[in-house]
Amino acid sequence: MMTPEETAEYVAQIIRLVEKYDALADAALVGEATYAQFEAIKLELQGLELLADEELVSEVARAFHRVGG
Repeated sequence: MMTPEETAEYVAQIIRLVEKYDALADAALVGEATYAQFEAIKLELQGLELLADEELVSEVARAFHRVGG
């Protein structure tokens, strides 16, 4: 079980990754994002023992493929 401090740091790490995804989404809107960037954030999530929904990952991959990213 995590201490309150460990829990706070864990949550802060998750929030940072969500903010990275948010920034990547903004970049994608103007064609400045790549699937590799998405994958890098996904790997960071896995490092926190969180798994991305595979259906969501597939949708993102298809979207990048359609626009050539």
